[in-house]
Amino acid sequence: MKIAARPLLLVVLLSLLGASSVQAQAPDSLLQGMREAYQQLDYDLAEQQAMTALAFYDRFTNVQLVEIHTTLALVNYAQNEPESARRQFENALALQPELRLDPLLLPPQILAFFEQIKQEAQAPIEPQ
Repeated sequence: MKIAARPLLLVVLLSLLGASSVQAQAPDSLLQGMREAYQQLDYDLAEQQAMTALAFYDRFTNVQLVEIHTTLALVNYAQNEPESARRQFENALALQPELRLDPLLLPPQILAFFEQIKQEAQAPIEPQ
């Protein structure tokens, strides 16, 4: 029984070491990895980097969190996941209500989608 337990122990130890290396990764390197993956259209890696960053959200400034949520929204939109994209844009806008996207970098469809979400977020809530 001891021999069979060793591989399991090894897997657990390696998992913990992997998790600690992610925790030790500097916020700037996670952001840089996310940016580079997005720019190279590697949406899976960009999403993975962004989700890892959000798991350690307390290490990031609000400005950085806005960038992470915005990048996730753009990735989700590119992956034809509009509801996920909407939630990420809403998260970014909750942190920075005056957020604007660069019309020179993004297609009109994404800009229109974002502006609609922004208008809905800024609309006053009607009393019932």
